[in-house]
Amino acid sequence: MNTFVTTQIEEIVRIDFEPTLIFGFYLYKHQTLFAEQSALLMQEYPDADIVGCSTGSVIGNASPYIDLSGSDKYVLIFTDMKKEAYSLNVFFDRSYESDAVVCDPGTAYAALLFSTHQNRLENDKVLGEIRRKLGTNELFGALAANTVLNIKGDAVSLYCNGEFRHKGYILLLIDEAVYRIQGESLGSFEPIGFEMDITKAEGNIIFEIDGKPALDTVEEMIGEMSSYGRDHYSYPFFIWNPENSYTKGALPLRTLLDIDRERKSLQFFNYIDTGYKIRPAIRIGEEKERRKLLEAHRNIAHSDLILLFVCIALQDFEEEMEHVYLMQLIDGTHAALGGFHTFGEIGYTSASAVSVLNNQTLTYVSITEGGKNADAE
Repeated sequence: MNTFVTTQIEEIVRIDFEPTLIFGFYLYKHQTLFAEQSALLMQEYPDADIVGCSTGSVIGNASPYIDLSGSDKYVLIFTDMKKEAYSLNVFFDRSYESDAVVCDPGTAYAALLFSTHQNRLENDKVLGEIRRKLGTNELFGALAANTVLNIKGDAVSLYCNGEFRHKGYILLLIDEAVYRIQGESLGSFEPIGFEMDITKAEGNIIFEIDGKPALDTVEEMIGEMSSYGRDHYSYPFFIWNPENSYTKGALPLRTLLDIDRERKSLQFFNYIDTGYKIRPAIRIGEEKERRKLLEAHRNIAHSDLILLFVCIALQDFEEEMEHVYLMQLIDGTHAALGGFHTFGEIGYTSASAVSVLNNQTLTYVSITEGGKNADAE
């Protein structure tokens, strides 16, 4: 599969193949510019599909990969993926409908999903329905983002072939007999302590845990949480619904947004309900992180394209280390690379876990022509 990645539309003159599928990730404040640029692309490549979403910032194909200067307004990822090997399903301004998905019942698919919905319950349900529809757990993707966290979700957008929407899903199905898809959500945290019950919650705020003020309960376990640590997303928690059959025991990581010491409550980026379970998280350590990156590097060593979906919170939490992790992950792969910083990442954190919506992960998706069972060169 031929690929080309750029943050400058003028560079398309260097493309020496006919693109069929183009990913475009753009800063929300530059959506008008992206609309103009994508219109030019549709004129230049009328038979190509162009899909994407708004971003926190873009990830490009050259070191340091992340946009440290903030100058990149978008990233364009060109591929000549075989038209007959993918199916594009768009649900704009409406709910996901499993029966409306276009697919061949006899074909094994992997899937990429882009969403603007920040309600974790709704996303978990959609992911579960996709898994059942396709009979696969090879399901990855991301939530559209902006440069700042916005719980309302109204300042993000999806894009498909000339149309922008604030609400919806884009589901891309890829034939695994033609392209091998591998991926994982890499996290830097693991649960500690015992699981506790969220006994009072409203919206995205937890008021009580095990019948006591949420803040008091948590700080009895992990100590006082500082404002600096909060602002740098150093206190994520594993939060899950034990009654949710769609997640099948997965422990999604959730980002703590704010601490209210007067009300002794905790505010998170995702919606939470009374009856959910919660466990504090702790950093896994540099050696475990290194081993995870090394294993992921082996998985993508012979890829044609690597898509990266990285939580926007990692920009503050990892600070200058983020580009080092990316270099460790992709150094020597010779694959094209592109992606963006997200409001949530879709993937599984281990081979035994189902694919769910996570926070504070680095999620990679490698695409290699040759099919699921093809041997790496």
